[in-house]
Amino acid sequence: LHLVYSGGDKLYLPVENIELLSRYGSAGGEAQLDKLGGVAWQARVARIKGRV
Repeated sequence: LHLVYSGGDKLYLPVENIELLSRYGSAGGEAQLDKLGGVAWQARVARIKGRV
C-alpha cells in the first residue's frame, strides 16, 4: 500500500499496519496534498502529535 503526496512523493505502508490509516477530508472534495517532509507536512504532524 502506498500513499501519494504532493510532488509524486510516496510513503509505503505494510498492509499489516493498515489500521494506522484513517480517512482525511470530506465527501465530495479533494484533500490538499502536502509535500512529504515539507513545512506544511511537518506542521500538520506536530499539530496531530499534540492531540495524541
